[in-house]
Amino acid sequence: MEPELEQLKEKAILLLQRERELFELRMKYERVTIWLKLTQALPHIFDQPELKLSDTLARLRKVLLDHLRLQRVTFFEIDGQSLKPVAPAGAPRPLTSEALALLQSDAIGFFNDPVEGPGATLAESLGLARFLWSRIDVRGGATLVLAAGYDRSKAKFNPPFDEGEAAHLRNAIQHIQGLIRNASLIQEVRAANENLEERVVERTKQLERRNSDMRLVLDNVTTALLTIDSKGHLAPERSAKVDQWFAPYQGTPRFADYIAETDPKFAEHFAMAHESFIDDFLPRELCLHQMPRRLQRNGRVYQCSYHPIAQACVSTVSEDGAGLLLMIADITEEVRLAQEEAEQSELLAVFQGLARDRSGFLSSFEEANHLVQEILKGQSDSVLQKRYLHTLKGNSGLMGAKVVASLCHQAEDALALDGVGLTDILARLGQRWAAITQTLEMVLGNRQAEVVEVPISVLEQLCRSIDEGMGLVDLQGHLRMLSFEPVERPLARLGQYAKALAERMGKPGVVVRIESDGGRVDRHQLGALWATLVHIVRNAVDHGIESPDERTQQNKPAHGLIHLQASSTPEAIEIDIEDDGRGIDWTRVAQVAAKAGLPHGTEKDLMAALFRDGITTRQTVTETSGRGVGLSSVLEALNKLGGSITVTTKPGQGTRWRIRVPLANAVGHLASSPSEDSTRPC
Repeated sequence: MEPELEQLKEKAILLLQRERELFELRMKYERVTIWLKLTQALPHIFDQPELKLSDTLARLRKVLLDHLRLQRVTFFEIDGQSLKPVAPAGAPRPLTSEALALLQSDAIGFFNDPVEGPGATLAESLGLARFLWSRIDVRGGATLVLAAGYDRSKAKFNPPFDEGEAAHLRNAIQHIQGLIRNASLIQEVRAANENLEERVVERTKQLERRNSDMRLVLDNVTTALLTIDSKGHLAPERSAKVDQWFAPYQGTPRFADYIAETDPKFAEHFAMAHESFIDDFLPRELCLHQMPRRLQRNGRVYQCSYHPIAQACVSTVSEDGAGLLLMIADITEEVRLAQEEAEQSELLAVFQGLARDRSGFLSSFEEANHLVQEILKGQSDSVLQKRYLHTLKGNSGLMGAKVVASLCHQAEDALALDGVGLTDILARLGQRWAAITQTLEMVLGNRQAEVVEVPISVLEQLCRSIDEGMGLVDLQGHLRMLSFEPVERPLARLGQYAKALAERMGKPGVVVRIESDGGRVDRHQLGALWATLVHIVRNAVDHGIESPDERTQQNKPAHGLIHLQASSTPEAIEIDIEDDGRGIDWTRVAQVAAKAGLPHGTEKDLMAALFRDGITTRQTVTETSGRGVGLSSVLEALNKLGGSITVTTKPGQGTRWRIRVPLANAVGHLASSPSEDSTRPC
């Protein structure tokens, strides 16, 4: 018994060590979260581009103080051999030559109580002992310095700065520089484009008489301006940005022909919409709304807006119909910043998922990572590729990875168009997934599979069982079982996904009821299955649950119900997914199956048709459903587990899916444990 107690003590000590490592991980996560939240807060600081730079810096300083909990944050302007405080304002401070050289040579750095060299002289100028600093180059020639940290009296009570903090600051400063630059550009655009449309229309009427004045305006505005007559031809007069961004042209070519060299799809779309516009059959506002808006060239993104103008304003002679004023703005930076914000939000959601349910998140992540690798290999046929993408899209939504989910949807669209643009989309998907993976590895290190989360109550119960004489075999079974996850966790993740999806689809307040007998399952064994069950939950919300108004008309509660239940027998794990929606329209399924040439005469035939690739009762494809590959993915995962699935449905009352997985395939190597309790929680 003595050796066994020693082994138990060693295992208890190991658990305590893992708990300490988890605490350190959480501290790192909290710091990363603070920087992520700070980065997300930055765009709101610059949402008033009309403010002076000093006022914006004052707002930025307050946010930095609030988020990073530093003693001091100051913005200086380098003015010769001195530092001039800008936010907050103050008297200039002398700056030694070596400190100035340091600021000019390095864009960012940190010092912890320097005693000699340029760091010490810089610390004296800043009035700080332990600090981070960064140079900010502002458009127009000014150079700012951000200094943040503690003076000598406070430094000893705070941890030293390290390369990690400097890296976070570097990312934030890059974002800040971009925002400052964008704010400056917005001010210039607003100044140049104030009442621009009225001025252009007015001056076009007087084109011959005031051509020199118009030329002056067109050569200096930061927007590409073109006029198009009712025949679709361009006027010779245009702003200088047209030639700079696209290509010069001679005479009066058709705009669709001119722009086809830049973006053929845009040109084709414009030609069709412009034809409707000049036919004057539909309301002109509707025709203008149908005009293409986004144009791309050489990696730049442009936004197009259309304004009808009187034909007399267009110099190309055409007496019938009206012309168009086309305004094109370069929004590349706006798109980039929006993408960066989406990616930052995605990372924050990922970290929140990791903190909320570490084991379950890692299970979903491992399955998603497997799907990504299979997709990027490009060795699967189109049917499998569609399954993988659709399942990855659902799994990404479950993890909060919205950017990845969006890329999956774009890839599905590309596959539907015979793979046009698919290679580029998959490359972006691979890059984004690599960024998420790298960030997780930076936080988790190589310990993803080493940490086991165990509630204190479970440990206490285990200790009591040991005191009561639990045998070694049973003890080993219980300890191994701790690496499994309670089945309530994946059910809860599916429930959270259902609620979020319902909110997005205008069906708020969906009630999710979860029931379980307390069993545990091997997340590695069932990872692929949990990933595909997202499809059934999605169908329940999208196809099954009606809108609140529709439910009220049918004398149902306004909020739909989704019931998730798991139970176990000595032979199998059973999972039920049930909703109280409209039920499966078997008549519609039969019609779709008949159109696809599939058997549809019996209930068994219709059930088989549901699980065939490409079979969907949706008439249009949405970001949520309509691909016809979700249920086939579920069936594939179940076949690999030796499981089965059945469905029961009643029109107007709902649908219940029952999934059954053999116990040996749900709990892996523990299924054959000698102790019956070894497959149950402690």
